[in-house]
Amino acid sequence: MKRLGTLVFVVMLSVSSLAWAQPGGGRGGFGGGPGGGTGLLGLAQMEAVQKEIEAVEDQVAAIRKLAEDTRAARPEGQRPDFRNMDEAAREKAMAEARAQREKETAATNAKLAEILLPPQIERLEQISLQMRGTAALADAAVAAKLSLTADQKQKLEAAMTANQEAMRQAFQGGGRDQDREQMRTRFQELRKNADEKVLAVLTTAPVDGVIVRDSVEQGGFVQRGTVLFCIEDMSSIEVQCSLKMSDLYWLWRQRPGSAASPETDEAAAYRVPQTAATVIYQFAGRDDLRFSWQGMLTRFEGSGLDERTRTAPCRVVVPQPREVAFAGPADRQPFAAGPPALVRGMFVTVLLHVCLEAPLVQVPDEALQPGKYVWRVRDGRLARLGPLALVQRLEEPDAHGQPHRFWVTPALEADLSTSDRLVIAPVEGMADGARVEVPIATASDAEEGPPELGGVPPSVAAPASSRESLP
Repeated sequence: MKRLGTLVFVVMLSVSSLAWAQPGGGRGGFGGGPGGGTGLLGLAQMEAVQKEIEAVEDQVAAIRKLAEDTRAARPEGQRPDFRNMDEAAREKAMAEARAQREKETAATNAKLAEILLPPQIERLEQISLQMRGTAALADAAVAAKLSLTADQKQKLEAAMTANQEAMRQAFQGGGRDQDREQMRTRFQELRKNADEKVLAVLTTAPVDGVIVRDSVEQGGFVQRGTVLFCIEDMSSIEVQCSLKMSDLYWLWRQRPGSAASPETDEAAAYRVPQTAATVIYQFAGRDDLRFSWQGMLTRFEGSGLDERTRTAPCRVVVPQPREVAFAGPADRQPFAAGPPALVRGMFVTVLLHVCLEAPLVQVPDEALQPGKYVWRVRDGRLARLGPLALVQRLEEPDAHGQPHRFWVTPALEADLSTSDRLVIAPVEGMADGARVEVPIATASDAEEGPPELGGVPPSVAAPASSRESLP
């Protein structure tokens, strides 16, 4: 007799999702778009940005005056002719111009910080970062916040240099041979390719899944901490179920060492024994269309019972949600078409495969007497047993397709074995310890009717059979 019990619980499938929150885009914007970019002072002059940072009238006036003073302080004169310089001279002149520009920008930003409050400056920097797009990755401060490695920085620099060269070649000569619309289309294509190459250098999400919710639009703006999109990790699926205390009773009664991951520390008292499970999905109204996945009962959700239902919320992990097996009748398998994977929202049944120390036996429904008692026939004598610890009432078709109803009970507690027979039609005068005779059934007896118990026609003896699985 196998000592395998399988418990059944009906659950709703619940898939855990991983949301990646980043500062960035939202609906609407302030102009410029990704990669357009401008300095903090230039942004602070935009009316939409002033509303976003909630600048008051005095601040707006001070920003306007700072912009006028900055323009007036710029030195007048001819700009360097980079095009007619040799490579060495051009690189030197560009480095000097970049250093001067960074110095002026730092001074302007310091004055702007005296006008605006720290939260306003912080939001202004966020908007500037968004408008700069992938070009912001060249900023040392941005690279530090993203914890870019030296290898990533080197690859980013190479990608940006290649992008600049592609842009220069595409528009060499000022684009005199192209109309405005062609130039815009070409620019957008180059920008898209450049962004893809740069972003490919960055670390990707640690999960491979499907974006199930996209809350923003590309190029928009949102507040810091807003969830941009939600990725569902489809590499494994979690099924949420609730177990009654009577269900947990059988998990705790497993044979020592039979759990998938036996635990011996003190915290184990608050953890569910990891137990193999089968998840079954059945099409509504179709008993012949059932599909299954293999999983593992892994943990409780919390450390106690739900106060409303008095059940323990648990999780079953299915590591291979795309490995589906047909669980219906074998003759229907060639015609069965089922779900390619276990997905969110499926109403499923969970079978927990519990290895018990003591075997289970099934008692025919008609053998159970009032008060949960049975009459057992062993070695030619009657014995009244009970009340039995009935686990579950089940119904299965017999060899002729007729419904066969029975109860499942622990064999040792009930003092029953598979060699025992049970009286299914008691008669008056039966007593504990009375001697009876059970004739051996033959083929002709099967045609004539059931065997008699103790020579009394209305009494029939039926076997207490073993039970390998308990749904």
